[in-house]
Amino acid sequence: MVGMVATAGVGGAAPWPLPPIDGAFSGEFVPPGGDKPPIVAWQVAVKSPQADTRTFSVDATSAGEELVLAADGRVKADRAATWRLTEGRLEIAPWLPTVRFLVPAWPAALTVAGTLRGSGHGQWPPESARPSGTVKFDGGGITVDWSELPLSFHDVALEGSVEVASSDAEVSLRAARGEAVGWAWSDLSAELGWNAADGLLAVKQVQVRAAGGVVTSGPFSLDPAEPRLDLQLHFVGVQLETFARLLPDVVAEARGEVSGNVGLTWSAADGLTIKGGQIALREGSSAQLRLRPTPGLITNQLPPQSPAFEPLQRVEMGKTPLAVRALLLALEPADDPQGRSAVLRVEAEPLDPGIKAPIIINVNVSGPLNQLIKLSMDDRVKFGG
Repeated sequence: MVGMVATAGVGGAAPWPLPPIDGAFSGEFVPPGGDKPPIVAWQVAVKSPQADTRTFSVDATSAGEELVLAADGRVKADRAATWRLTEGRLEIAPWLPTVRFLVPAWPAALTVAGTLRGSGHGQWPPESARPSGTVKFDGGGITVDWSELPLSFHDVALEGSVEVASSDAEVSLRAARGEAVGWAWSDLSAELGWNAADGLLAVKQVQVRAAGGVVTSGPFSLDPAEPRLDLQLHFVGVQLETFARLLPDVVAEARGEVSGNVGLTWSAADGLTIKGGQIALREGSSAQLRLRPTPGLITNQLPPQSPAFEPLQRVEMGKTPLAVRALLLALEPADDPQGRSAVLRVEAEPLDPGIKAPIIINVNVSGPLNQLIKLSMDDRVKFGG
């Protein structure tokens, strides 16, 4: 990666006395941290092509080429200096112990493997042209082993720009596949920003394909030293069975497409918490539910001699599925006088041509949604209107 750099003088500055140097210096560097850190061989060469000009080059390579670095530059007596990083390549995994040693704030839960590539250029003084560079990361993976929020990213590609003087960065992240809290996803794209002054990672937007639909997140910030998340997830066309863990036990199977939003917060101290949200049947789509065998769930309102008793009994025993006409799952409904953590309402009909009986299911959920779901079965089912 080679960038074109133009040299600019500094008007009015006193000239530098440049010593007449021609030669090279070399050595080895043993990085701290780890039992067997990569040993880096380095060389710095200086030449004097003109009386008022000195050029330099820097090369560093580890034995297994876990690190390859090549840079050069030029210094003039009028104090104008330029530099460029022509090649930068780092295999991250062998250097991770050193990174953890040199950066105490590096999150213990964060593991990275892959190749980091970089290039850059700039000049001195930095006020005349801000030093900048590019960075790329490819072919690797990232895992974050946070409590109750395990994340993994595979086939990651990262590309962005860096302001060398401030260390601020703008980065685009792509990942082919991964997992989050046990759910698989693909085709992740994200726009990230790093503010070195406050040490915060600004996540401008994230989009990912999951469970047959598209999930996006609005902007949020993250402090790597003390990670805490507070975000809203918006989704369209996600498979209903994805939310099986949030549905009451009375539902054995659920198929269809839903859309909506869910608020999430997470911290190492408090774990993962659902902050609210609403999930509804996607407009224009259909869905099916199959109930878990629950004797009397529906038929307790019917006399056994009713012609509807036997068909509805097949529904409550899970033998006949329900065609869903409307579905709404409200999570942590605001200002709910009953203090419910979720409310499920389903309007459906049995998939049985022998019976026409609209069924309305209302289920109240109490207790933290991220723990065991407890059901309040009062007024949970009625039929016929």
